[in-house]
Amino acid sequence: MKKSILKKSLLPILICGFLLMLSLPVAAANSGHRHEPCYALSGDAQSYYSGEYDWESLSDVDGIDTDNSLTAMSAPLYADLQRLMTDTMTASVTYRNLTNYWQTTDDSADTEELLFYSDDLASKSPGYINREHVWAKSHASFYEKNGGADLHHLRPEDGSVNSTRSNYIFGDVVGVLSDYKTKDFDGKTVLWYSSADNRVEIKDDVKGDVARILLYVYVRWGQPNLCVDIPLASLPVFDSDDSDNDGVRVIEDLDTLLTWCEEDPVDTWEMSRNDLSEDVQGNRNVFIDYPEYAWLLFDREIPEDMVTPSGEAVAEGVGFVDVKRDAFYYDAVKWAAKNEVTAGTKPGYFSPSAVCTRGQMVTFLWRMAGYPAACADCSDFTDVRFHDYYYDAVNWAVADGITFGTSATTFSPNQKVTRGQVVAFLSRWAGGQPSQNVNPFSDVNPDAYYFNDVLWAAENGITAGKTATTFCPDDVCSRGEIVTFLYRFSQTVWGTM
Repeated sequence: MKKSILKKSLLPILICGFLLMLSLPVAAANSGHRHEPCYALSGDAQSYYSGEYDWESLSDVDGIDTDNSLTAMSAPLYADLQRLMTDTMTASVTYRNLTNYWQTTDDSADTEELLFYSDDLASKSPGYINREHVWAKSHASFYEKNGGADLHHLRPEDGSVNSTRSNYIFGDVVGVLSDYKTKDFDGKTVLWYSSADNRVEIKDDVKGDVARILLYVYVRWGQPNLCVDIPLASLPVFDSDDSDNDGVRVIEDLDTLLTWCEEDPVDTWEMSRNDLSEDVQGNRNVFIDYPEYAWLLFDREIPEDMVTPSGEAVAEGVGFVDVKRDAFYYDAVKWAAKNEVTAGTKPGYFSPSAVCTRGQMVTFLWRMAGYPAACADCSDFTDVRFHDYYYDAVNWAVADGITFGTSATTFSPNQKVTRGQVVAFLSRWAGGQPSQNVNPFSDVNPDAYYFNDVLWAAENGITAGKTATTFCPDDVCSRGEIVTFLYRFSQTVWGTM
């Protein structure tokens, strides 16, 4: 009888509790997409870095020129990054309950968890799902607390794949080792490993994720054996639930780590996961938002072609996926981006084949000149208004005799700019005149307004024409061609003006 009374009295409470759970806000699922490159910081990422922790401040902090991960821990940059990720970690998850968060952080577009190394849906697993310590527990001073229960670190994985991965050192196997085995998941090879050599290689499109997780654990949790074996005497104190750390490196060397980080860039799914993990723990993996710090930490040059969410790598290189190293405009785009003459057409893209307008062209020149002040209404152009982005540039160009417009009252800012117009702008800016009246181009008429300008440009190495005998002055000028003209101008003429 007493049990019956208890059940009846608990029923309303259970119902209310259930309804309360339904009314709680549900965390948004991961909105990103795997292997879709991330070309911009999220709003959460932008607000995370401020004051002494913004890019301008931290990128000036010293790293250490070393390949030794223990030595690099003495770098001021290491200390600052560790402080940032530690101080902002306002909450933590437990080893037991972190799997509950995977339902949002590791979600996929199909509203289902994604396995980590397998890079596939959890529902395809024929067995059980493991909590995978990417930084193997046997190589760490944590077990299932702190770094061993960090949402930025632990990932879901099929038990069989996880068992095969074991605690092998990450490294290159295919094409390096002659004797190795493979592990398949759902008909696809996901691991290449050698127990004799203590090495495991993972899929190419997961390598960057692994590298950035290892960097996070290395800095946030102070684990020195990132890429070198560490003597037991130099290992950190064990967590209360740990008693074994062999000090073996977790990845074969620094070059492998950085190569993996560069060749598998951050995707939008990884950025979204960083946001969702911040919602839970308060801190972020800074190496997802700014992979550049991995190079600065070891005092390495940031790769010139690396695309990152922050876009800061553009300052060191090109940073556009559609600008290849063998393109004729490669150095020019690199120069233009670094000197803020022009950015891309959208994050990660420069669009070198797109054409430019006259308004854009004079804006490039104006930026190149350092944004000089211009008198208001220096021109009588009725199609150039105060609110137009090119207003100051056009007025400056008119005042300096760079342009006279397409008529006395029009500049035609939206008209596509031609090759003849581009070299005319440059020649007028430099006050250039050819020293010899030698015309190498059959399609440049002596009566054309740009005749002397083209000859001057050819004489000064600004153009070699589209062919050895043609300049094609009336062809519209692509963005790749324009920055090449500007770059050559800056190299041969600008310094003498």
